[in-house]
Amino acid sequence: MNDRLITDHIHYGKPWHIGLKQFQTELEGQSLVLSITPLRKGTVHTFVNQALVERFDGMEIASFHNIRAIPHYTAAFTHFMR
Repeated sequence: MNDRLITDHIHYGKPWHIGLKQFQTELEGQSLVLSITPLRKGTVHTFVNQALVERFDGMEIASFHNIRAIPHYTAAFTHFMR
């Protein structure tokens, strides 16, 4: 969110619950980007060449079968005139 990491998760077989309620005012009118790196087997080489560069040698050993956003709270308000 705004180029800031707000949560992190290492997969251990349980769902990843991301609470966004605390960011509701910051999220208004902003985009939220979800970045996911698949499980990999190999080596990451990091070096500096005018910028930090990471190169991965190996293979991805897992894939995603399903990613869902499930809202836990929803609300609807209707204005009634008397």
